[in-house]
Amino acid sequence: MMGAGFILILITVLLFIFYNKWTAITIPVQEISINNEKSKTTYDFKIAYTKSELESFFEKLIDNNLIEIADSSEDLLDKELFVEVLSKGILPDRILFKLNMNNIQTGFFFNQLKINSSELTLEKFLKIFKNKNPNASPSSISSSKSKSKLANIDKQTDIIESIFKG
Repeated sequence: MMGAGFILILITVLLFIFYNKWTAITIPVQEISINNEKSKTTYDFKIAYTKSELESFFEKLIDNNLIEIADSSEDLLDKELFVEVLSKGILPDRILFKLNMNNIQTGFFFNQLKINSSELTLEKFLKIFKNKNPNASPSSISSSKSKSKLANIDKQTDIIESIFKG
């Protein structure tokens, strides 16, 4: 009987050791999967517009000749690309769209788009869009808009406003 008690104690000790080793291995694995989930939800900005609203904005911009694709080699249709970039909120590695707008109009368009977004700055906006001004920068756009005093100084800003009003 002494042998059976020894075997029982030995099994208990071995189970204890295996249990401790197993939990020590799985804890880091669980932490890694949590980190991976966090990286999947990363975004540069958030836009609260629906897909259909973004599609409508794009169609109205096209109808009024206010936008074109910056690189014609894109595989996606222009509208799909526009919706994808803005809805996912992840900045592209290069500028995708050219706005047929001056600095004042670009600033007005940015302000209209920003109404239903968070963390969208003019700097981030200019990583997606460029305008007619080859030297456009956040400061030049802000400066032009503030110098104009009124947002509706021309027909184009009225058109831009109507794009967002529906």
